[in-house]
Amino acid sequence: MTYALSFAPSFFRDKFEVHPFPWGKPRSVEQALIQVSSETWEQIAHRVFHCSANLLDIETVLQKVEETNTCLNLDSPVEVAIDPDSEFTVLVYDA
Repeated sequence: MTYALSFAPSFFRDKFEVHPFPWGKPRSVEQALIQVSSETWEQIAHRVFHCSANLLDIETVLQKVEETNTCLNLDSPVEVAIDPDSEFTVLVYDA
């Protein structure tokens, strides 16, 4: 079962500009995307955006997450789908 993303704006974007952020577990989709391995980032770029990884930025992926509007659960950590098929997901933890 999937669910629509009905969370506060801070769930998606981090108000902090510290990269890497000071916490171990991502508390926003943006933080989770920062932690994606380079191999996974390359796969996302190729399979979802049909471009090379060096041309893909986090803001573009965040827009896709909002457009996809899907999470796989509602409890922490929330598994958020990047693409409509949920082939790529990230985990976001409670604050």
